[in-house]
Amino acid sequence: MIVELEKMGLIQQQLSLQEQSTNSVKEEAKALREIVNVQKEQVDLKDKAITDLQRIATTQDENCKKLVEAAKPSFWSRFGTHAAALGVGGIIAAVLVLLL
Repeated sequence: MIVELEKMGLIQQQLSLQEQSTNSVKEEAKALREIVNVQKEQVDLKDKAITDLQRIATTQDENCKKLVEAAKPSFWSRFGTHAAALGVGGIIAAVLVLLL
């Protein structure tokens, strides 16, 4: 009977330790769930940031293409330059013909 009472005391100690261990594991699991939720939020924010950066890069690319296109001389501008050069060349040729 005394042996049984001693066993019961040891079993109660083991049960108490198991309960403490279980509570500790529950708290750890809760903390890990919170960490996972925070990391999910971070991933979502980073995905949104990547999407926003892609949109910005696309817009900048389009603006650069428009600037390059605007910097190129137009057909009429080139036509006017060539016509003026042809006119000046014609006048110089006419002057040279008259002098000779």
